[in-house]
Amino acid sequence: MTLTANITLSNGELTFDTTLRNDSPLTIETIDYPYFGDLNPPSHAATNMAVWMVKPTDPKALFSDEIYPHFRNEKGYWGVFWPTKIPDASHSPFCLIQSEGNGVCVGISAAESPYRILYTFEQHPGLVSSITSLVPQEDEISGTPVHLEFRACHFIFQKPHSTMTLTPILLRCYQGNEHAGRDLYEQIRSPLSK
Repeated sequence: MTLTANITLSNGELTFDTTLRNDSPLTIETIDYPYFGDLNPPSHAATNMAVWMVKPTDPKALFSDEIYPHFRNEKGYWGVFWPTKIPDASHSPFCLIQSEGNGVCVGISAAESPYRILYTFEQHPGLVSSITSLVPQEDEISGTPVHLEFRACHFIFQKPHSTMTLTPILLRCYQGNEHAGRDLYEQIRSPLSK
């Protein structure tokens, strides 16, 4: 298997264009790319939110869920190794990581995706308490760094002995609240829709 990634930076926007060559006899079900292994809030006093559209038919309606200092595990303790949150890109072509006054917009850089994409957050190494959902305030616990991982999970189900191009993913920082992030994504995406 060969993953070829072409990452470009143009006018403050990172675009991840990826091709996957599967020369194996196996079907590739999913691939996580891009994968950011150490997202942290600007400070321990900050609040970070994950923001996405509620449904694709209403781009103005946004849903916000806190990811710091509280991180609510959505997958249950029996099905995951770390507290996990997964917004569905079929409902929202973008996911914002919003702090006070600025954020990061991650989204699909195409008119649509031929397969399902999930935006996945994992809080490592865990929570102080599953009741309060409080993220540890220390930088590390017993030598393990406290950090948030984020990735785009592509459900490609790629056939054996084939090559495919993944849906491009974009990343861009912005100033303002979640509405500024949504508006930025709409500006970026409007030429793609035509």
